[in-house]
Parts: sequence; structure tokens; C-alpha cells
Amino acid sequence: MQRTTSFICILASLALLSASCAKKGDQQAKPRPVGVVSDLLEPDLSNCNYSPEGWKYENGELTWLQSKGDVWTKDKYGDFILELDWRIVEACNSGVIIRCSDPNQWLFTGLEVQIHETGDESVHGQCGAIYSLVSPSYYETAKLVVTQGTQTHQISASKGQSLQLEDGTTLKIQKVYTNLKMLERQGKQMPYNASSELLNPALMVQMIPVEGQVGTRLVYSDASKNEDAGPMALTYQLARWIEEKDVRNPVGEWNHMKITAQGPAIQIELNDTQIVDINLDEYTEVGKNPQGTFNKYQIPVKDMARTGYIALQDHGHKVDFRNIKIKPLK
Repeated sequence: MQRTTSFICILASLALLSASCAKKGDQQAKPRPVGVVSDLLEPDLSNCNYSPEGWKYENGELTWLQSKGDVWTKDKYGDFILELDWRIVEACNSGVIIRCSDPNQWLFTGLEVQIHETGDESVHGQCGAIYSLVSPSYYETAKLVVTQGTQTHQISASKGQSLQLEDGTTLKIQKVYTNLKMLERQGKQMPYNASSELLNPALMVQMIPVEGQVGTRLVYSDASKNEDAGPMALTYQLARWIEEKDVRNPVGEWNHMKITAQGPAIQIELNDTQIVDINLDEYTEVGKNPQGTFNKYQIPVKDMARTGYIALQDHGHKVDFRNIKIKPLK
């Protein structure tokens, strides 16, 4: 009888311990309360999926150690205000992924707010951009500018972009050259992209009139090289950083970022200045942005999940995060 009683006591104790652990686990998995600002990460990162070999979290500061994967929340967030500080080293590439419905396919199921020393050479890959969708206000993407009489039009300088003028003429960008060179073949000059540190940027533009012969024209970023285009002027404006609008702090210094997500509206502030303000409901086409640039997504962005996981990205470079606060809005 004594052994039986002891065994029952042990089972009861184990049951209580199990219930206590389950309760603790439930508390860790419980989403943050609506309207209340709290730390996104638990002190022991128990509410995250991550590799301890890749990250260290001490005294509220998350430090990248080596490339072992991102830090993912176990909870999903939809409408929220996320604030944090980040600090990077030279050539660093990182980011904050939000509303990701499938971390295993995060590239196509989440939105990435880019953190980078400069950018990764993609159209919307600059520091502060929502990757592949929109650039920050201190960066101007490349454009083809067309002036015809008193009318001026512009489109993104990327392959496949087209523009129809008032007289019915259609202009289409056939190719973008970073370093245009000419190769003579059978008595003809053939344009090609050459490898060289001395760049010669240009666009190949197809001109399709309502009537008459279709032609092509090379438009250089150096306007002095452009041929007379008759009743219209074609200008290739290269992408550029707008120094007077740039609010980034230098490499090695802390930057403060605020991401506000409410339904289709996403705003990003960097160092107390708004740099991005977009409406996802305007992204109605597969692979195409409202401003004419292309994106990586396989469905219209307006149809992407409005609730998902948050991640602090490992991209193979040292990055630090601190003061990581979340305020769910609903």
C-alpha cells in the first residue's frame, strides 16, 4: 500500500509539473496584448525559432554571431507598430521580414524591410526599401523621360516597360545596358553588354508608331551621345541617392526604425523621418508594381496574407538589434 501510495504521489507530482510546464508554454506562445507596447522577444528567446549558434540575446540586444538562419517569432502579427534600433558593418545586408505566412517560403510569402549599407543593385533593394516593391524617399530609381511638345512622361527604366504617347506612338524598353559596346558583325553594328569598370549606361527603346515602320533607338545616360529623336526628346536618368533627403546614420552607428502595418497601409520611418508610405491594395498585378517596376511575387501583392510571422534576418553579415518593441493594433 505504501508503494502504491508513493507511486500515486509521484504520478500526481509529474502531472502537476506537466501542467505547470504546459501553462508556462501557453504563456510564452500567447500573443502580445492589443494596444500595449512590449518586448517582441522573450529574454531567453523562448517565443522564437532560431539557432543559438547564430544569435545571442543579452540585456535586450540581439547580436548576430554566424550564419545559422533568421530569428522568427512563433506568434503571428497582422496590424502592429514595430520599433527597433539596428546597427550594421560595411557591406552588411539584413532586414526585417513581416507578415510572412510561410517561413520556409519567406521570399515569396512575406514583406522584407531592407537593412543594408547601401543596396544590392536591385531596383528596390536599398536600405529602407520594402524589398522589390518600393524604394525609400531618399532614393530615385532609373527612368526613361520622354518629352513631346509640352507633355512630359516617364517610366521605370527596366526591360519590358512601355509607354503610349498622345499621338498613339508606343515606346517599349527592350534592353538595359550597364556598359554598352558595339560589335561589328557582317557590316552591322551589334550592341552588347561589356564587362568593364568604365560604364556606358544605355537603353534600347523600341518605337512603334500607329502607322509606319517600327524602329529602335539607343538612349544613353550621357545625353551628348543621343541622336536627334525628331518631335520628341528621350532622356535616360540613372538611379541616384538623394543626399539632402538621406536620413541614414553612418555604418557602425545605431539607426531607429519604425514599421507601422494597418491593413493595406505600410509606413516606414527611419530616424524619425517617414521614408516609405504604400497601399498594398494598389499592387493589383502579378509581378508588377503601380509605379511600373517589376517585383518578385507570384500573386498580386494585394492578395498576400495580412497576418504572419516576423523575422530578424540573417544574411551572412554582422548586424545588431536592440529596443525591439511591438504594439499590436488589433
